[in-house]
Amino acid sequence: MENFEKRFERLEQDSHQMKIDLALFSGRATAFATKTDLEILRSEQTLFHVEMLQRFTK
Repeated sequence: MENFEKRFERLEQDSHQMKIDLALFSGRATAFATKTDLEILRSEQTLFHVEMLQRFTK
């Protein structure tokens, strides 16, 4: 029975730590780039690259 109580206490500690980690992750998730954000950035970089090539090849 003592072993069970120790395991249960450890489970409670782990559960508490997971809640803290999830809260931190959720707070940071708003700063992550989405697939759409990356596609827009890629398009802008491609356009910039083409414009630079046109300017320097004239």
